[in-house]
This record gives sequence, structure tokens and C-alpha cells, in this order.
Amino acid sequence: MSKIGNVVSTVSELENLSQMRMIKLALKVLVIIVILGIATFITYKVYPELFFSHEEDITAGMVAGEIKKISEISTLRYFYKDIVEFKDVKKVLFLKSTASYDLIYSGIIKMGIDGSQIKVNVNKADSTIYITIPPAKILSHEIFKIKIRHESNGLFNDLQGQDYVKGQEMGKKSAEKEVINNKELLVDARNGAKTQIQAFMTMMPGIKNKWKIKFAD
Repeated sequence: MSKIGNVVSTVSELENLSQMRMIKLALKVLVIIVILGIATFITYKVYPELFFSHEEDITAGMVAGEIKKISEISTLRYFYKDIVEFKDVKKVLFLKSTASYDLIYSGIIKMGIDGSQIKVNVNKADSTIYITIPPAKILSHEIFKIKIRHESNGLFNDLQGQDYVKGQEMGKKSAEKEVINNKELLVDARNGAKTQIQAFMTMMPGIKNKWKIKFAD
């Protein structure tokens, strides 16, 4: 009986030893898989072009499609403060009745380009992507602070709510005219768009270190 017991004990020990070896092997395989996964992830982040065949995938339509996802590229903000003198004159018989006020206002004008108007040409012969962007323009305009002073109502002409709206519209038009007449602001906004597009392009898989980006003025 003792011999049989020793044999059973030995078999049990061998089974346990075999299980331990299998567990250790499984752990080693798991560690290797994790390490390979981390290495692959890091390689993808640093060298994404290794995972894509840019020679086949890079097309004008693809590049233009990616850029146009940006829609509007706002690159320059113009903060300003100004004053508008509003006057509304009405004639009642032979009398003139004037309502007036001064509007002091502050606003912000955002300039940039319309991404949907960008044109792209891919030249695979010299590995160059040529990009044509439209002129910069005003994308948005917001008045965020106003102050009314020197309000004056005429004898037959009182200030109405629409008069204050008109004053703000006058102020906006005046500020926008100043921006449009300042060519340097629009040039800076367009150059800023080029910089943003250049940075965006280099982040696209298959572009960095493989293709040259040139802008057609």
C-alpha cells in the first residue's frame, strides 16, 4: 500500500509541476504579446507612414477631402473699440425732429479662409502636393460690449429699439470696412492659414517625410 501511495503522490506532483510550467509559459507569452503591442503602438505614433502605402493612397481628392473637413480656418482675431454717433431726423411739417445717441462698442472680428474653396493637385513625379487657397476674408464678427451715452429724443421723434440695432449695425460695418481696407491683416490671416494647413498635412499618414507641400499663390 505504501508503494501505491508513493506512486500516486509522485503522479500528483508531476501533474502539479506540469500545470506550473504551463502557467509560467502562458505568462511569458502574455508578457511578450503586451510588449509587442506597446512597441507597435509607439511605432505607429512616431512613424505612421510605415503602416500605410502612401504611393497608392495619396490622391488630390483624398487630401482635399481631409482639408475641407476643417471647413473654416480661422487664423487671426482683431479686437477693437470704437464709437458711433447715431442720428435719426424726421420732418414734421416744417420742423425737424432729431433723436440721437452715442454708441461706444467693443468687438472681435475673426479672419481666415473658407476650407471648401481649397484646391489640391498631387504630383507623384516629384512627390509634391500643390495647394491653392482662397483669399482671406471675415469669417465672423461679434460685438461683446456696448455703452450708450448722450441720448436725446426729438419733440416728435423718440428713440426706439430698432434705432439701437441700427447703431450696432453701423458700428459693425465701420469696423469691417476698416479690416477689409487693411490689406496687411488679410495677408497675415492667409499666411496663418497656410501654416495651419502645413501642420495639418504633416500629421496625415503617409505625408510626413515623404511628400513636399507647396502653396500656389
